[in-house]
Amino acid sequence: MTKDTITLPASTLEKFSQLAQLLEQAGRLAREISQEKRESIADSQSWYWTQMWQAMEREADDALAQGEYREFDSAEALIADLHAHV
Repeated sequence: MTKDTITLPASTLEKFSQLAQLLEQAGRLAREISQEKRESIADSQSWYWTQMWQAMEREADDALAQGEYREFDSAEALIADLHAHV
C-alpha cells in the first residue's frame, strides 16, 4: 500500500454506490417534474419561470429578508421619494 492509498470497507463502497444511484434517480425525477412544470405554464407566463427572472426573484427575497426596503404612508410620499432620487 502506498502513502496516498485509502482502503474502504466493502460495506462503505456499497453505501456510496447506493447513494450514487439515489442521486441519479433524484436528478431524473427533477428533470421530469421540470418538464411537466414547463408544459403546464401558460405561454404568457413563461417569462416568470426563466432562470434570469427567478434569480432576480431570489435577489429581491434576500433584500427583503435583510430589511433592505423602505415603507411609505402614502403613494404621494413614495412618488416624492422617487422624484428626490432622480
